Amino acid sequence: MAGFVAALLCARAQPAVRLGALIGEGTYGAVYRAHVGSECAVAKRALVGVQHAADYLDTEEVLNAVLRKARPDSPHLAPFLGSASVDGVHFLLWRESGHASLRELLARGDEGVLELAMLLGVDVADRHALMREVLRQLLEGLSDVHACGIVHRDIKPENVLVDPATRTLRLIDFGSACEFGAWPFRRGYRADRGPCSTLYCPPEELIDESAPFAYDIYSAAIVWLRLVMPALHGGSDDGALAHFRADLARAGGRLDGWLSAWLAGGARVRADEAVAWARGLELFDGGVEGRLAWRLLRTMLEPEASRRVSAREALAGPYLGRSCAEPDDGGAAKGPGAALTPAGNKDDGANPPPCYVDDYDPPSILSGLDRALSRARAAVPNAGAAVRSGALFALELAPPLGLILEEGDDVARARRARLLREDVRGASRARQRSRAAAAAAALTGERGVVVASVLDGGSAIASGRVSAGDELVAVGPFDVSELGLDAVLEMLSRWSAPTVRLCFRTAARDASSAES
Repeated sequence: MAGFVAALLCARAQPAVRLGALIGEGTYGAVYRAHVGSECAVAKRALVGVQHAADYLDTEEVLNAVLRKARPDSPHLAPFLGSASVDGVHFLLWRESGHASLRELLARGDEGVLELAMLLGVDVADRHALMREVLRQLLEGLSDVHACGIVHRDIKPENVLVDPATRTLRLIDFGSACEFGAWPFRRGYRADRGPCSTLYCPPEELIDESAPFAYDIYSAAIVWLRLVMPALHGGSDDGALAHFRADLARAGGRLDGWLSAWLAGGARVRADEAVAWARGLELFDGGVEGRLAWRLLRTMLEPEASRRVSAREALAGPYLGRSCAEPDDGGAAKGPGAALTPAGNKDDGANPPPCYVDDYDPPSILSGLDRALSRARAAVPNAGAAVRSGALFALELAPPLGLILEEGDDVARARRARLLREDVRGASRARQRSRAAAAAAALTGERGVVVASVLDGGSAIASGRVSAGDELVAVGPFDVSELGLDAVLEMLSRWSAPTVRLCFRTAARDASSAES
């Protein structure tokens, strides 16, 4: 009796819940803005008349209570406030933890990715740092969830919320989740039914009971790949991701096989898509950090669930668990990095698994891009009008360069360059775009900074490669196709290394000789 009275008093003391505007509807639930007392919150109810909707809401309530008890301070879970009845309707309540989902940011393309970096407090100029931070946070959230014996089963961009107050990613929507830590009863689990988003679910589709948590790892890898690859950003159209999943399946589910087919022309894409894919692939282009990132992604996308890396192993592995600036030791186990790959797929140095990107260098990406652009010109009617001729080539030059540069005569580009120079943050973003991004100028026919003449006595004329009319598209790792002459000259004047790598696009009349 005393317990009943105490519970009644607690219920009376509960702050009032006031519903606000509808945020959105999913397959089984509707989400509203709300206030619990003076605290901003979100409220979720089951859709009326939808089969299984009430069951999924019940499951979500129980599993959120489990997570709140086990991980009360997790920065990667929305703070669960419990449930309440509003006008006779049962609602689940969470403290408000941001407004934008990862999907909303991806829908805005490069601008959304830059906003994501600012929301997470990551240097917008360091693409590697942003991608690594996003993957780390996704896996930290999954590590918390999996440690409680719970499989989320619906990891996708719309279920990843960006919380600017804590600068963290938070996993939401556990309506499709199930318990594997409890026995014999597993709440939310049926062997013959698996609510999921087909674009993000692993090849097994239904949970493999011998490796249940591997389900979420595969989905997280697809989410991360969508962020890394500009070709997969998109808005409401998921066609590019569907085509990628189909191409990956044709490669036996092997990431290396897909990449080999892509570079060899096995995947037919438009010229603009080829540029977008090449921009994404540059994250894995050469260097220790790129190779480790590719190896981890490949292990997360392993077709066989039992061979996928776990969240805890990935966090302790060499890409996320130690500085990628350390010398590459050939894959030998070192500290926490020994747990990078699951049993049966160890990278022991003596017999490492094949890694297609181990031998990548910038020219291979650029030449692969040129091949893709060439295929697009041949396959798309009138593509010649949209794709400018000229091959990309890169040179390592020492001062004096012996180059006289001038700005192209495209008025729109000059105006854009001037605006960038006036906006320091905008100019910083433009300079830090990848080398392959510079090739996107091939789609517009516009010209930025070009070589007016090559002077005797400089390293450029000694190379025998640079000619008047060639367009300068990158200085070191920085794209300069969106910058004006003043910004490029300032960058070159401040270059402190003994040599500088310059990437050019040949003038149309010289394309055939440069390719030879």
